[in-house]
Amino acid sequence: MRGHCLICGLGRMQLIVDLGPQPPSNRFLRSADEATPLHPLRVMQCEGCGLVQLADPMPVDMVRSRFEWLTYNEPEGHLDRLVDRLADWMTGQAGERPSDLPDVLGVTYKDDSTLARLARRGLGHTRRLDPATDLEVHDPLASLETFQRALTPARARALAERQGAADVVVARHILEHAHDPAAFLEACCELARPGGLIVFEVPDSSTFLEACDYSFLWEEHVCYFTPATLQYFLAARGLHVGETLVFPYSLENSINAILVNSRGMAVDHAADPAEIARGRRFAQGFDRRRAGYRRRIEALKASVGRVAVFGAGHLATKFINFNGVADLLEGVVDDSPNKRHLFMPGSRLPIVGSSLLADPSLGVCLMSLSPESEQKVVAAQKPFVARGGQLLSMFACSPRSLECDARRAGEAG
Repeated sequence: MRGHCLICGLGRMQLIVDLGPQPPSNRFLRSADEATPLHPLRVMQCEGCGLVQLADPMPVDMVRSRFEWLTYNEPEGHLDRLVDRLADWMTGQAGERPSDLPDVLGVTYKDDSTLARLARRGLGHTRRLDPATDLEVHDPLASLETFQRALTPARARALAERQGAADVVVARHILEHAHDPAAFLEACCELARPGGLIVFEVPDSSTFLEACDYSFLWEEHVCYFTPATLQYFLAARGLHVGETLVFPYSLENSINAILVNSRGMAVDHAADPAEIARGRRFAQGFDRRRAGYRRRIEALKASVGRVAVFGAGHLATKFINFNGVADLLEGVVDDSPNKRHLFMPGSRLPIVGSSLLADPSLGVCLMSLSPESEQKVVAAQKPFVARGGQLLSMFACSPRSLECDARRAGEAG
């Protein structure tokens, strides 16, 4: 188990949650008895900078998907506002190249929607790294887990020499996947010209850490940044942070940092005490939360009817496996034709269609969806609700959460 922090290098690491051997969340099974690999999922916090991080990330080749249809979608409702702010920063650079538009480079497919917005507004010439020709990644199933390893500082330097350094580098939702975030940051700096811009976007882990919502721990996310720990990371490497933007979402805010590619003096400072305190509360809450979920699902099963999960994504996988409730569940509802008739990683629960909700013995469905998507499911499943079925959320920060339901049940009793 690693003894030093990934971003500050100090050895003041504390184990806060040990979730035991876990399968890759994308390793759906074709049969209930199919073998699946396991890897320890242990979470630590650095008491020097406050960053929550995986102790021993799952090997890249184990994480890589085995299904060509598997995709991950990030929230994009904020991208127009991000581009508005980025446009101001890019205009500030226009004096250096008055005869041409800035050259904007995206690191992965996650950046395509941002590049498209910039191109539509005539803000830059856009291009993106090609996995095969630029990163020498030829596996069609490779994704961020592989790209983060392939984009080394040396490779980035060679790309910049061959193709020209970009005026703006955009890297959304990959820094948190990096097994060596300092090296990945350095690679992005090599891709940008001196004085150019680098735009990082990472999920804000503050909400789930504060709510002790353990389902958001995931083998693919190595670092769990908050605004404070991201600022610490960048300042410790002497980078000039021009602006940090936090766009709110119901489950997980989005942090966007616009950097100027120039180096000053590295700044080391003490961790925010609030970050350390939050990590300690997170460490102390797991056993209580796990036992509480099991008691509540048992009570619902006894009083309302059989219980299933709605949505066969990685968050559902983690909720089921971390809380040890597979034996209380009938299956996982998902109408994706690609997932139907497969089995969930770890729990081996069958994935079935939404016709299961027509079964009168089914009384509860636990949703693994954002509150916005929950509303759509509730509207679509009116017959289930009308006959007394309950649609609850497995997320602590949802107004329909299982925990809120338990409190309401206690008050009613």
